[in-house]
Amino acid sequence: MRFIGDRPLLFFFNVDHQIKCQMDSTDDTTYDTTENESQEPSYNSQSLWGNTFVQGNEVGLGSYHFVKANDEKGAYISYESSKTTRWGTLDNGSPLPPRVCFRNAEFIEDILTFHGFISWEDDFSTSLNGCTKWEFEMVFDEEFTKIKGGGVRNFLKNGEEGPFLKYKDMMKYKNAYN
Repeated sequence: MRFIGDRPLLFFFNVDHQIKCQMDSTDDTTYDTTENESQEPSYNSQSLWGNTFVQGNEVGLGSYHFVKANDEKGAYISYESSKTTRWGTLDNGSPLPPRVCFRNAEFIEDILTFHGFISWEDDFSTSLNGCTKWEFEMVFDEEFTKIKGGGVRNFLKNGEEGPFLKYKDMMKYKNAYN
């Protein structure tokens, strides 16, 4: 079980295949992530779900996790590696949370594209490096071995859009299993 402060961090999957983080939920549809914590990344060449994508060959260094539990699907970014401390803290001084859930997670299978966003402001009442929200588009290759296109749109505290970060050119992610 992961904690933020003294409160457990849990995942909740709803019927629209969206995922959000919840604190102290007693809802019986909450997915306890402890069952998968010690497992090595797996590889699924037929679907996005069940795969983990890494940069720098390390799980937990901003890695993307696409999970499935009881026919419900969700996704999160892991900052569980101790190396993430070099990236600093949230703008309120708090450490990066170990896992950050994607909101409105959606995978469009026929074009192998994932969409989702991270809302630092809504989920953590702060920003990260001046950004309140990140919007993701990830385009995967046919065998789910890498992210081959798309990018991340950054939204700043003042409402303006920050730099667009492209996969492949600026950020290189591959399947952790390969």
